[in-house]
Amino acid sequence: MVIEDRGVEFTSAAQHDTDTISVRKRDGRTVSFDKGRIAHAIEMAYRAEIGVPYPDPISSQVAGRIDSVTRGVIQSLPSSIADGDPATVEEIQDEVERQLMAAGAYAVARRYILYREARARARDEEQLRLRDLDGQEMLVNRAVLRNWIQDAAIDLGDIAVKDIEEDVLTSVRHGMALTELDRAIVLAGRSRIEQRPIYSSFAARALLRSIYSEVVKRRVAVADVDSFYASA
Repeated sequence: MVIEDRGVEFTSAAQHDTDTISVRKRDGRTVSFDKGRIAHAIEMAYRAEIGVPYPDPISSQVAGRIDSVTRGVIQSLPSSIADGDPATVEEIQDEVERQLMAAGAYAVARRYILYREARARARDEEQLRLRDLDGQEMLVNRAVLRNWIQDAAIDLGDIAVKDIEEDVLTSVRHGMALTELDRAIVLAGRSRIEQRPIYSSFAARALLRSIYSEVVKRRVAVADVDSFYASA
């Protein structure tokens, strides 16, 4: 087997395909599409499958497959997103999976899916350092934040929990009071009321929960609010 230390190369046409694509990051920022990041992610999935660690050289055959899948992603993205709208990280990752499957690289696609799952778990374990109602520092991870959002969305139908989570994370900083996290959830809900009126109920629930939490000096679930009201 011929081994070459080569990377993925792109033609000017492939470069042109990405000129008009922007990407909305999970923290809300919009950045230019970086084809190198996509190629690297695909390469790492192939390396995991064939057992060649980075940066050891790979065969020209494997490098060609990486190049082909990467081109497929680049060519498919403009038609899979609305004109002028940024692609999301998830949309790009979904397209990588589709292109790997279309290329018959099922084992590599599985590696890529496992990589996405591992990264998702790592993000869930990321922690925010906030101050509780007594001013003490506390750690809140993303899984807990998502649970708080889901708590306010119970029985309300199609609430975009993940989108609200991302909006909240863009406005919350380390060292902020826990009440600011609640306020960010409320504001994220209110910003969507014009799109769907059901978000009015979501925002109202989150606000009421925040008020009761401040009164009783501890976290209160939406389901517990009525019992606190009855005992007041």
